[in-house]
Amino acid sequence: MSFFKIYSLLKKLQTSIKCGISRKHFSVAENTLFFDISGIAMYDRRTGIQRVVRELLTYLNERGFKDIKLVPVYAPRFTKGFYCIELKTDSSHKIIDINLTTERISPKAGDSLFIMDWALGEHLCQINVLRDYKRLGVRLFYVIHDLLPLERPDCFNNRTVYLFRRLFERLWGLTDFVCFSIVTQKKLERLKETHHFNSKIYKIRLGTWTQPNNFIEKELPESLRREEPDQCIFLMVGTIEPRKNQQYVLREFERLWEKGSKDRLIIIGKPGWKCKEIIRELTLKSASLKHFYYFPSISDQSLVNYYSMSSALVYASTDEGYGLPLIEAAAIGIPL
Repeated sequence: MSFFKIYSLLKKLQTSIKCGISRKHFSVAENTLFFDISGIAMYDRRTGIQRVVRELLTYLNERGFKDIKLVPVYAPRFTKGFYCIELKTDSSHKIIDINLTTERISPKAGDSLFIMDWALGEHLCQINVLRDYKRLGVRLFYVIHDLLPLERPDCFNNRTVYLFRRLFERLWGLTDFVCFSIVTQKKLERLKETHHFNSKIYKIRLGTWTQPNNFIEKELPESLRREEPDQCIFLMVGTIEPRKNQQYVLREFERLWEKGSKDRLIIIGKPGWKCKEIIRELTLKSASLKHFYYFPSISDQSLVNYYSMSSALVYASTDEGYGLPLIEAAAIGIPL
């Protein structure tokens, strides 16, 4: 991903990164950026948010800035404090293993904590810890990817809405906020005016590293390897949720297939909220329909393969915070 603006922000804060650190680095004398990756550390669902978190860590590690250190951390739900993480990376700096340690961090004035991952329950349990950090002079940043749990509670389970609301209200004036879209930035600014909290709001441009690559054809189902004349392949990418409208798109394609269309539809996405019946329908129809494919879990390499082979991206979501598949498809060069 093209994270130049994030890097610039972190550099201005005199923060630092070093992935794959050992325990001797946990207590540091210089200013440090503690980078929270609680979500991918404890239950990596490889959602769009978590793909962004992984790629940002990889990007910063690859840059290897002089005198810069980053300490990845996680927040347990039932234990106070943030704890250090040991990362194992390959030669290209990709994260291949995460080791949760029991080493609790002790930040000092001038340090920063950057919370980017989605772990509502864990972060809510650390509110008093965050207050202690702020009193010490630690600068706190919390990434708000979107405000959908507040705006569209009908699209989320009750627990998620409750946790998001409680956490967000407790962060007012406690942390500064970072967002990736102008829409989310403007919404945060309106809330700031209404509720009179003094958090700063940063908007950072998000990009993608996704690029066309050579197919690994053996990763594709046999039926997708066979080309048919006058056939297009349409792709949907995103967690399975009612607001993403995967069911609606599938039913529209079924009407086309009944009229003789040979176009194929591929839906890729892990379970999200309120999706039990949607998952059931997608799974059953993927087994019975000739031109429909549903993949709940694939590798990042395979995802790029599917982008590259597709004729167009289908994006039917009623609301989004950012819409990462749009940027990934544009980078590959397939139309919407």
